Amino acid sequence: MIAALLLACAEAPSSPPTQVDLSPLPLAWPLDPHLSAAQVRVGIDWDLSLLGALPPADGAHLSLVAEDGWLVGELDLASAGFPPSAHAALTDALAELRDGEELARTGAVDPGRLFMLTLHEPWRYYAITGACGGVFAWRARRLVDAPDRYDVVTSLLATGDRVVLLPPAVTPVEDLALAMGTDTVPFGEAWSPTEFEVVDLMDNGQQRFAAYDAQGELVPHADPQVVPAGQPGRCQWCHEGNLMVGTPDNPSTDAAIPTEEWVARMAAWQAELEAWRAGMPTSVVFADRESHTQGERVVRDFLLPTVARAAAEWDLTEEEARALALAEGLWLGADEEWPERGEVLLREEVDRLAEARDGVARVPVLEDAREPAEEEAYRGQEWAGWLPCEG
Repeated sequence: MIAALLLACAEAPSSPPTQVDLSPLPLAWPLDPHLSAAQVRVGIDWDLSLLGALPPADGAHLSLVAEDGWLVGELDLASAGFPPSAHAALTDALAELRDGEELARTGAVDPGRLFMLTLHEPWRYYAITGACGGVFAWRARRLVDAPDRYDVVTSLLATGDRVVLLPPAVTPVEDLALAMGTDTVPFGEAWSPTEFEVVDLMDNGQQRFAAYDAQGELVPHADPQVVPAGQPGRCQWCHEGNLMVGTPDNPSTDAAIPTEEWVARMAAWQAELEAWRAGMPTSVVFADRESHTQGERVVRDFLLPTVARAAAEWDLTEEEARALALAEGLWLGADEEWPERGEVLLREEVDRLAEARDGVARVPVLEDAREPAEEEAYRGQEWAGWLPCEG
């Protein structure tokens, strides 16, 4: 059962696109009382860092000014701190956005759409961040030959039992890597991992997440029948930038390190992680516990726009926008996570009505940044064969 984590995988093909275009991208964000200009900036930087970038401390990569109820400016991708290994994948992911009618006709794109097309498209996220195409190649590169083991029989996430492979306690946090194998049943003769997930750290101090099937092949999201971990965007939302410990009530097993040792190691690595991040020359505010929240809101407020935001996009008053939404039978509801935002609409419906009004097609995005897409196709799957596990 555990041996499956220790196998090798076949060499991946290697012929990805090589074109690089990191020219500045014009941005526009309709301001409302729920998210300030400063919070939008913090959120953009956080989301860039989740893609592997290390935005410079002087903030010169991102210019934003408030004009007539809008936050406008540009993101200079060339100076945003992306490693060279990400440039081709980032270029490829942004091509659809750069070639779209919205940018050509309006002169700018919404940061929320930018991150939905990169950070929250799983295959593109994997390609930009340098995820590994196979879990067994990842294990051979990222873990020692005989890693320690921690067993999860009381999980906050899965119904079956899980194994976590981890490095020795003396491992520097920069080299921290964790591999999880999960089955739907308790440990025993029938237990065999039917899914794998891995977490390691990128050079900018952010965690990188990936999910693999029972054969060790990269997949865009976890199998909800095995573990409801969703796509990488849900991992980012749940971890919030911290190393997850799980529940201290988990008893582990005699075949693995005890829970007390696991908790102590994770606490020590978390302290090292915070110290490492604190020394980084970046505009990302790692010490602010709300930075990740602003990153989530940049995407969430785009996916579930308020009536006021829709009004700005439709060039109407808020009263006119609400009346139009009702007349067109659009969904009006509440953001369950941030109900204080008031009535919200759905991005797909707002875009559809915007196109009907101005004739400008918007680049479509996935319905959700966290949950698996049920009827929507993921972009960039061809990159799965071009991830040789170098990072």
